[in-house]
Amino acid sequence: MTRIASSPILVVSLWAITTAWNWAGFDPRAEALRNYQARFVVLPRADIARAASLGFRSVASDLYWIAAVNYFGDQRNDQVSYAELYNHLELVVSLDPDFEYPYLFGGISLPWNTGKGWLNIDEAISLLERGVKRFPDSWRLRFQLAYTYSTFRDRFKDAGDQLAAVALLPGSPDYVGRLATRMYATAGQYDAAMMLAEHLASSIDDPKVKGRLLRRAAEARTVREVLRLEALVKRFFEVHHHFPAALGDLVSAGLLKALPVDELGGTFEYNSATGEVQSSMLHDRLRIHR
Repeated sequence: MTRIASSPILVVSLWAITTAWNWAGFDPRAEALRNYQARFVVLPRADIARAASLGFRSVASDLYWIAAVNYFGDQRNDQVSYAELYNHLELVVSLDPDFEYPYLFGGISLPWNTGKGWLNIDEAISLLERGVKRFPDSWRLRFQLAYTYSTFRDRFKDAGDQLAAVALLPGSPDYVGRLATRMYATAGQYDAAMMLAEHLASSIDDPKVKGRLLRRAAEARTVREVLRLEALVKRFFEVHHHFPAALGDLVSAGLLKALPVDELGGTFEYNSATGEVQSSMLHDRLRIHR
């Protein structure tokens, strides 16, 4: 009876002792660091990794690619804005430059908003530019590069060039060409926008798509005329110290031979209080809206 009665007491005593032991040995700070501290990563130089791969560079590239994905998937690393992700991807494409997806993955994943601003933009652009150079027919790489140029660096002309290249690829959606013209227009490259739209229209049989592109070319010419008229209004103001009462005054002052015709079928509307001009058919100057 004594032995049977003592068994529960022994079990409870052992549980209490082991619990106390574990609690005494538990380090909350160390556990917090393990769960929330960013992982420290040591990566080899690309030349050393190439030599160590013993000719199996694609295999080594795949291993570092898995490491890159795991690094990005570890939420602790967002505390350092995934600072080592670029080095992972740089190693991957250095070992296997024909591995296309890491270029795109880097372009999408590297830009990181800390709440106070964006980081890793130049690194993302570097990967995407090298990817486009390696895979010139990849519309995904070019599209992402155009987005990064325009969104983070205001490089609208460069973004337009990338989208224009996409628009010329077989099977490209027609909206890409029109988006490219907006990029050019935002950069002030209205002639480039007009020529791209006309070139794409000349190579397309679908009458609806052709019509939309020719409309965009006419819009580009109309906006170009609007800006030219506003520049002449400014010149009039510099001479006479007031805005002209009407656009016809530009002709009277010898700044224009005749008022231009709006190719969109409307008229050029003029605000004599501000000197602004716009087409009655197009209030949007084709620029990218943020």
